[in-house]
Amino acid sequence: MVNDIVKSLQGDLDKGIEAFKRDLTKVRTGRASLGILDGVRVDYYGTPTPLNQVASCNVADARLITVKPWERTLIPEIEKAIRAAQLGLNPQSDGEIVRLPMPALTQERRQELVKLVKKMIAPMLGPDAAAALNVALLWQKRIGTCVLMPYVDALASFGLWFRQLWAESLGKNGTGTTPIRAMGTVDQHSQLQLYLAGPADKFYTLILMPRAGTGGRVAPESAADEAIAYLVQRSMGDLLDAEQRATLETLAANGRPVRAITIPQLDEHTIGALMMHFMLETIIAADLLGVNPFDQPAVEEGKRLARDYLAQMASGE
Repeated sequence: MVNDIVKSLQGDLDKGIEAFKRDLTKVRTGRASLGILDGVRVDYYGTPTPLNQVASCNVADARLITVKPWERTLIPEIEKAIRAAQLGLNPQSDGEIVRLPMPALTQERRQELVKLVKKMIAPMLGPDAAAALNVALLWQKRIGTCVLMPYVDALASFGLWFRQLWAESLGKNGTGTTPIRAMGTVDQHSQLQLYLAGPADKFYTLILMPRAGTGGRVAPESAADEAIAYLVQRSMGDLLDAEQRATLETLAANGRPVRAITIPQLDEHTIGALMMHFMLETIIAADLLGVNPFDQPAVEEGKRLARDYLAQMASGE
């Protein structure tokens, strides 16, 4: 059964990874990459044409791309197409070559990149890709702890269910990763210091739910202290929504591997979907690790001893 599930999802996983790699090359960082120009189309005598079909594109150095058109008359069209693509680049031409200096990354741009890549990752992280990511982080980065952190109080028991599922299914033959259930916003204060400044050995999954505008609002007299005046007329849902977004972006900005699962509301359908997702993710991760997720042989010794002790109690020994 495990092999059938993995085989059925393998093609989609491979396609998703390849598409993600292509998309990443289009993200403008501070380093020159020709992939950023893949979507640029130049008006070539009335026909939108890929830039690399009307010009020679090269990475001159780490911070500069050069574009030499096969026809000099195309330079204005090339500059126009690059600006229209909204890549954040400022084309510079000497009449022969178009030069594209890579702007240095500002803090604001870094934060934009985090949000952009997060949006790119979200659609591909089905149970197959998520399982592959968990195992890849273990094998390549020695990340042996996975933290599930719901920002929904009613999912506290769900976090404990996941902890049991992941631990007893994968912890075999000297492999597996250690699951931890944390709860936002409670544990974001007690644990976030460790997560951000401690060992970089954890993979984080946040379960989020839109909360803005829900709950009672803070009355002015309850926030008379100037230090918390920003809370006046904000609802509890506003606070929770801001906290969950801030935690996600802070983890990502500090280089911690993190994914977010956003649910529209909490009901039996959502719970069922979450359970199915994590069961499939666990089964596929087990296959990648080469273990059987459907038994727990290591706990049998403890069960046997417990039965022996109970028998001894019954006999008065």
